[in-house]
Amino acid sequence: MLRAALPASVILETDLASSGLILMANANRIQQVITNLVTNAGEASFETHCAVNLVLKSVSATEIPSANRFPVSFETQADAYACLEVTDRGSGITPHDIEKLFEPFFSTKFIGRGLGLSVVLGIARAHAGVVTVERSPGVGSVFRVFLPLSAAAIPSKPVHLIPELLT
Repeated sequence: MLRAALPASVILETDLASSGLILMANANRIQQVITNLVTNAGEASFETHCAVNLVLKSVSATEIPSANRFPVSFETQADAYACLEVTDRGSGITPHDIEKLFEPFFSTKFIGRGLGLSVVLGIARAHAGVVTVERSPGVGSVFRVFLPLSAAAIPSKPVHLIPELLT
């Protein structure tokens, strides 16, 4: 599904944690976060014919950056977080636009409706998470969604959404 959402000239590269990341989350909403971030990255990378990187890893609460963090008022509630990172090598985000990124209907592209990032932020908030943005105009952007890891036992029948997204 993700491959189909990207322009043909953009390569999707992944580095997914093999195990140990358990979230108490709505699987469909997490899929929506991944789809929106990868689609945006693909649109940003379209003209440069390069890769979009999707990484999933575990981080400690102290590794969550404080700069360009949304919501700004976020405070950690767990010791460990899953970090979903999407990187593009597009044109980057201007300092002027960074504060507007998560506003509904804000877009710098002629395509799109400007709802993707506001949806991502809403889902992150609903799951006690946070979104951070690293930007380098002319070089690209890195969006990270941090969601608290659960201390619950691994379910007997795990839900595998990511492999289906990648086909």
